[in-house]
Amino acid sequence: KSGEVVNTLNIDSNISKSVAITPDGKYIISGSLDNTIKIWDVKTGEYLNTFMGHNGLVNSVITTFDGKYIISGSSDKTIKIWDIKTGECLNTFEGHNDRVSSVTITRDGKYIISGSYDYTIKIWDIKTGKCLNTFAGHNNFVNSIITSPDVKYIIVGCDDNKIKVFDFQTGKCINTFENHTGSVTSLAITPDSRYIVSGSLDNTIKILDIKTAKCIYTIDDKSQISIDENGYFISNAT
Repeated sequence: KSGEVVNTLNIDSNISKSVAITPDGKYIISGSLDNTIKIWDVKTGEYLNTFMGHNGLVNSVITTFDGKYIISGSSDKTIKIWDIKTGECLNTFEGHNDRVSSVTITRDGKYIISGSYDYTIKIWDIKTGKCLNTFAGHNNFVNSIITSPDVKYIIVGCDDNKIKVFDFQTGKCINTFENHTGSVTSLAITPDSRYIVSGSLDNTIKILDIKTAKCIYTIDDKSQISIDENGYFISNAT
């Protein structure tokens, strides 16, 4: 609410590529250039654990909605699922031909979605590790990927400045946004699945209507954006 800095974590001796927070707000997860995942206590800033197992940069980390597992995507072309308490790697998903740049999970907890520098998106069964579908049709690297809360859409931000909206069930591309003039690096979606918010290297944030494919607002800002549980837009404006 106030925007006040309440704590600063000296997260890594290496650069952190991705951070996430557990649903209960107690722990921060970081993925970094030293191929590891680290866990930190939000209140104290205390370092708690390091997960090792990737053979490449950890580009993306998220937690499941129940807070029990971490999902990571790496430059070693794999996705891993980790037990957040023990640090044990429970499963490794292989199938991409280049670095995994972004991972997300559906709200029902059944599917992992991954985006890669091999220009594809893959849907995985979280229990079996089986790849259920592959969406192609991109002309450049996939940087960011999200699903709509109603699990109808997969939204993808790419290095070719475009945002594509796919039907989750069919894999059909139903909309393409070409509003940015720089690589699309970050995406979020409102809780009602109506609006996409995108951050880009063109130094703008755009709010896009998912059904009409129109840009309804542009904010001159930097790349990272998100939406809180009440549907308010949050940017990293300084």
